[in-house]
Amino acid sequence: ALAQDWVRELGASNSTNIHDAMQEAFRLAGRGSFDKWYASGVDTIFLLTDGAPTTPDHKLDSTDRILEAVRQWNPMKRVVIHTIGIGKDVNDVFLKQLALENGGRFVQQ
Repeated sequence: ALAQDWVRELGASNSTNIHDAMQEAFRLAGRGSFDKWYASGVDTIFLLTDGAPTTPDHKLDSTDRILEAVRQWNPMKRVVIHTIGIGKDVNDVFLKQLALENGGRFVQQ
């Protein structure tokens, strides 16, 4: 219930900062996402987006930069990433690649 209330309070900011969102998800996963001797705090990430990746200052972000960062955060593919694109402005090529490289699926709604 608290999570649902938190989501209801979110407002649109015209930004899709996928890099920092993924960085936070892997911070929550902990050392286990890149070290086989530790358990991961997260085994699956669902990335839901309605746009192309942007930086915090609302400029377009490099999808290659995000993919490379995720490769570093998830080198053993211990965390599965599913991507969900909503609307017509999503970068489906990028979202498909992100899911494919991390054992997940891409779905567009």
